[in-house]
Amino acid sequence: MQMSKQTAAPDISDCRYEIKLACPQTHDHIALVSAWVRAHRAAFSMAYPPRRVNNIYFDTHTLANLEDNLAGISERSKLRLRWYGEDLTVTRGQLELKQKRAALGSKIVYPLECVLDLAKTTWRDVMRLLRAQDVGELRPYLAGVIPTLINTYKREYYLSADGLVRVTLDTDMMGYSQSLSGRPNLSIGVLRTPAIVVELKSAAKAEQAIKRAVAEFPLSPAAFSKYVNGVLNRDFLL
Repeated sequence: MQMSKQTAAPDISDCRYEIKLACPQTHDHIALVSAWVRAHRAAFSMAYPPRRVNNIYFDTHTLANLEDNLAGISERSKLRLRWYGEDLTVTRGQLELKQKRAALGSKIVYPLECVLDLAKTTWRDVMRLLRAQDVGELRPYLAGVIPTLINTYKREYYLSADGLVRVTLDTDMMGYSQSLSGRPNLSIGVLRTPAIVVELKSAAKAEQAIKRAVAEFPLSPAAFSKYVNGVLNRDFLL
């Protein structure tokens, strides 16, 4: 099952490899995983100051996107509104469509002109405002979807010395279910074991570089979706 209409499949030159590694979050694990990144043979260094990432995820009333992920469908898409910073209530973010084909992914981004104050609005008004925005080819994806999850996490950014592989390190994850609320729920979080997620990314042409980088991590690639884990409220499983 697909979520709304699809855009044309992206050209492979616009795609990137995205490989995730994950483990439960403890204080010791955070220090250990950070040390793995910094001691890696690819000589990763901080590429951008750490910041908090915030997302509103959208899905159909029947959770078609969730079903696609759980079914392991290789070609799928995911719509979200993303913004950065410590303020979880006021955002002037960007609408993003993530498309995935096996290990290759792409992203279409449209910055929003409107300002959303999630503490003083309803989801009906949010959707009305978003559908009035100029979001080009993403407009069809706003039809027939509802907000299902807000999540937030701290992200660190690294780049290999040769510039071929990027690494993001996500910690301090929190999620807030929106499926039973007519207004944004920013207070009642989901109950699950927090996780550390390391994601390696490279251009499609740098396949060998990302494979070498992944092979030197003492964690195995894992299919970990922050959206799925947030919606299902499930614990991280080794």
